[in-house]
Amino acid sequence: AIEVTPDHIGSNETFFAYQWNMRAIYAPHAWDAGYTGAGARVFILDSGIDADNPDLAPNLNTTLSTSFVAGETYDVANGFNHGTHVAGIIAAADNQWGAIGVAPHAELVAVKVLSEVTGKGSFSNINRGLVYAADNGADVINMSLGALLNRNGNYLVDGEWIQGPANLVQFVIVAQQRAVNYAVKKGAVVVASAGNDEFNADGSGSYFKIPADLENVIAVSATAPNCWVLDPAPNFDLPASYTNYGKSLVSLAAPGGNNVCHPFDLILSNGAGGPKTYSFYFSGGTSMAAPHVTGVAALIIGKNGGAMNPVAVKQQLIKTADKIDGNGVSAYYGHGRVNAYR
Repeated sequence: AIEVTPDHIGSNETFFAYQWNMRAIYAPHAWDAGYTGAGARVFILDSGIDADNPDLAPNLNTTLSTSFVAGETYDVANGFNHGTHVAGIIAAADNQWGAIGVAPHAELVAVKVLSEVTGKGSFSNINRGLVYAADNGADVINMSLGALLNRNGNYLVDGEWIQGPANLVQFVIVAQQRAVNYAVKKGAVVVASAGNDEFNADGSGSYFKIPADLENVIAVSATAPNCWVLDPAPNFDLPASYTNYGKSLVSLAAPGGNNVCHPFDLILSNGAGGPKTYSFYFSGGTSMAAPHVTGVAALIIGKNGGAMNPVAVKQQLIKTADKIDGNGVSAYYGHGRVNAYR
């Protein structure tokens, strides 16, 4: 069972009781030890962030935040917003209000590469976002996004395979690999969601999950409990029903939530709101899993003075992860479920 001291900094947040995910990765233990991500700069390549949200505004760098989506600013409208939800998981502030993030004192930068209206974006804009983050001091880059490509030229869009030229797919892979390599060379840890296709990457050489399958990317699968509110000793580390998996794909696992048994098994985080009303949403996916690893990376970087070699950060994440499925690399958990305290 996970034990948490009653006076940790998350205990006075309005909705912390619903944040099983923070307990699952031992985030309160890290906070109690004094590690909160201060000094780490996290770029979120996504669909924007609500810049006025009281949970996010204290940590958001509005000067660096930007949009590469034509006709849309990085500051988003009301309601559920993917990027805002991801941002809250990473670094919702320690402010005795709302929720709390894994690294509640980390700096956030919003880089809009996906439309807040359609949820889609171009590979070229994602690459531009990677380069922008690298050139502006990113310590960690979170990409809760991706596409499943077939090397013969097909690509999956909204559940349908679209035929395209094979050389175009290879060009997309090479171009994004170059952008990732550039970001890592400039000092950024790159974290991405493994995807929600229930796809086994092992033995499927003709398929490629981008960006999760790229070199120098930490790909994160999703875990979830099964009715934890009704279980006195819940298991938070069950593989989520939707998560992609495979030893060749997954680097680490983290809470992503599930809605098979109860909505509370999903991840609670921030939504976008108007001047007086702010909302919170339960959501699930490897999109929610990746920011937990991003947040822990920020804790590690903050602990080490705000600057750290990306390879060293990845090694620390892997070394300190909890082995859930044996001592080797697991298809569902990679090197293990991330542990913020260790």
